[in-house]
Amino acid sequence: MLHKKSPWIFKYPKITVFLIAVVAAYFIFRNPFTIFKIAAINGDRYIGAFIAGLFYSFGFTAPFATGFFLTIAHSKPLFFAFFGGLGALLADLFIFHIVRVSFMDEFTRLEHTKGFRWLERLFYKTIPVKLHKLFLFAIAFVFIASPLPDEIGVTLMAGFTSLSYRGLAIVSFVANTLGIFVLLTI
Repeated sequence: MLHKKSPWIFKYPKITVFLIAVVAAYFIFRNPFTIFKIAAINGDRYIGAFIAGLFYSFGFTAPFATGFFLTIAHSKPLFFAFFGGLGALLADLFIFHIVRVSFMDEFTRLEHTKGFRWLERLFYKTIPVKLHKLFLFAIAFVFIASPLPDEIGVTLMAGFTSLSYRGLAIVSFVANTLGIFVLLTI
């Protein structure tokens, strides 16, 4: 029996769906009707920013949240960043809780694999010991602040640090608010 190689779209379904979401968000937020509708919600845009912040944290919905933020960018970026940061904080706490409750057994198993131990040795050889946690937090901060999936940054913090919910809340709010503010001011 011949084994056909699967096309790229089925070999990488999550990446494919993410790219489709990016393209769809681009076309949706380039449409003047969408911009008109967002402009028409006036005072409720802060609630919209909060909801967009919720979506900003998840990989597949981040392109739509980014499109929303870019559409409202013309006014009050600090306020929209604040409300978006609150929404993203709520989503990140949810992700953090799920990872801490459901994934810790897999992280423990992962730490004992040959590939993980090789990466760990490489990490410890190339980065001074005093900078290990700082480097991990910096990578997580970049993922959380950017429209990239927060799941990666939050998972790094939940799985490989002893960060508390309060600590994550501070990091998440600051990173997301800063990331959204930068997005709004570009």
